[in-house]
Amino acid sequence: MMIGFADVGPTTKSGVAELYAIYLDPEYIAKGAGKVLLEACIDYAGRNGFKAMIATVLTKNSLARAFYERRGARALTETETLIETGGTKEKVISYLWDNLQQAD
Repeated sequence: MMIGFADVGPTTKSGVAELYAIYLDPEYIAKGAGKVLLEACIDYAGRNGFKAMIATVLTKNSLARAFYERRGARALTETETLIETGGTKEKVISYLWDNLQQAD
């Protein structure tokens, strides 16, 4: 049974990975599974030469934002922007883990 997944890869910025996605079955939120997935992404990025990692999230997604902040990321408030997705407009913001060696 799959309870979640995460995906990480390169960005256009040298040395910076992007957390493309991290999703969990709602029954597994706040039970440690997200932490394990994020740590695996951080480990993968670090082993592949990335020094930092970025993630973009809906501004209104307070659960994800709090999770990222607890795991050492900082909000890049200057990146907050309005995007159009699925026919609606939503604000997004990026989070940065400056040093992958200290992120976990």
